[in-house]
Amino acid sequence: MRLAETVSTMITGFKTMLPALLILTMAWSLAATTEELHTATFLTFALQDSVNPFVMPMIIFVLAAVISFSTGSSWSTMAILYPIAIPTTWAICMAQGIDHGLSIEILLNVIAVTLAASVLGDHCSPISDTTILSSLASDCNHIDHVRTQLPYALTVGGVSLAAAGLSTYLGGGWAICTLLLLIALALLFFFVWRFGKKVD
Repeated sequence: MRLAETVSTMITGFKTMLPALLILTMAWSLAATTEELHTATFLTFALQDSVNPFVMPMIIFVLAAVISFSTGSSWSTMAILYPIAIPTTWAICMAQGIDHGLSIEILLNVIAVTLAASVLGDHCSPISDTTILSSLASDCNHIDHVRTQLPYALTVGGVSLAAAGLSTYLGGGWAICTLLLLIALALLFFFVWRFGKKVD
């Protein structure tokens, strides 16, 4: 490319990435604000006697998915939720006298579902940079792209939420998790086979 074309392409690239950078910057600012306000400490005292620790992964899953869908960014959701979810979950487990080893398992589950649900919400969001770039790259109408991937993503999200909740409630372990994985895969296959549409 010539110099003028190179500069024009570079500016176009800057324009494409600017919204994502702004969202990330605002998310980091919000995360820093929640940390300075000691939001995790407040939530811990407010919830430690009223929330069952085994339900925390499911609550965090739904929260992460909604925040990520609303902001269109999985990274910003992680930046917002991790400083709140991790200490709150740990404090609730300790306040309710949960065994240390089991508390670690619940905490790791919360960390994992935050990652998974953040990506789920980002994948479904029409304002997500990855969704926009995917529809542009495949030369597909943006809203059509969102509408066609939404049922699949929400089905996987619902099955994952149920499996994560059952796994936490039943105490985890490799045997339970493997059994739940096989059941979840069978359910997903059934949904695609029964409700999926064949494409010519």
